[in-house]
Amino acid sequence: MFGTLRPPRFSSEHRELYRAHYCAGCHALREFGGRPLSLLTTYDQTFLLVVMSALLPPEHSAAPVPSARCTALPFRKVRVRTFPVEIRERVAAATTLLVDAKLTDDQQDERGPVAKIARLALRRSVRRSRRLLADTSLPDAFDALSTDQAVVEAKARQGGASLDELAQPTRKVLSTLFEYAGQLTNRNDVAATLRQLGATLGEVIYLLDAIEDFTRDRRRARFNALIAAGYDETTVASISARLENSLDRVRGALAELAHGDDRRVAEQVIEQLRVRTRTAIVGLAPIADLPPHLTAQAGICDGAELCCVGSECAEGGCTCCGCISDGCVCNHERRVERKRRREERKRQREVRRRK
Repeated sequence: MFGTLRPPRFSSEHRELYRAHYCAGCHALREFGGRPLSLLTTYDQTFLLVVMSALLPPEHSAAPVPSARCTALPFRKVRVRTFPVEIRERVAAATTLLVDAKLTDDQQDERGPVAKIARLALRRSVRRSRRLLADTSLPDAFDALSTDQAVVEAKARQGGASLDELAQPTRKVLSTLFEYAGQLTNRNDVAATLRQLGATLGEVIYLLDAIEDFTRDRRRARFNALIAAGYDETTVASISARLENSLDRVRGALAELAHGDDRRVAEQVIEQLRVRTRTAIVGLAPIADLPPHLTAQAGICDGAELCCVGSECAEGGCTCCGCISDGCVCNHERRVERKRRREERKRQREVRRRK
């Protein structure tokens, strides 16, 4: 759930707009807890600010974007999207609690010192965030994330939990967060749509995390939602349609809620998430088990004489054997072999480290 909503390659105009929201989140965190806290700026926080900006009245988006000194490099000026003080403070507090929830989950999974030390360093900011958001349901929602997840995972280990149940804690916390974003922007009229947007996005993020960690979790004997639900490499591609439908619903919610360039930036982030889910499935599942809409990414362009234009197959005389989001992929089997070798090198490094 942390850092999943990565930006795509924007046009120059949309790149500047996205960067202005990213810098707004960074400045909000610095105002809230000092320069060290600004290091917690994430893509997820930026996406939330873009959605909130799109929910605000049109004059907010039309206002000029001022410049300010960069929090990391004070000699550099950056453009920073302006937000009301209350929104800046409360988004910074919510981000702090989200990071603390992530560290809590890491501490339970890894059982190492890094997450514990990071939580100790954040404890003052976390206490302040709880006081500021005490009038909302966010602190309880973030606290319940790790406990609810532990309960449903214990149930899954006994063979009694479905993917819907496993994704429910993440759905719940993001649903609460996006609903609160509507309250901060005085858009209570779209609360139900925002809840659905957050819940659907939470499901996609949870399943994507399970797909990307599938091989590593199985090797390290860690919990993985797909493994617990009985999936393997030959069946994991079957959830592709579910992810596609969920992302379509997110796009539909954004179209209903938002307006202007802010909405278009948010939609492009979601499309990048779609590409990432497809790539994750393609990298895990055998070609023969992929659904038709993913075969072009896996190295099959419906015929030997087809090649790539962008991410689409087109007639051509080159020797390309497939398309992915960034263009040609010459051989799917080679890519899988390279991935296997990387995993083997990581495993060997871990063995040496333990010795």
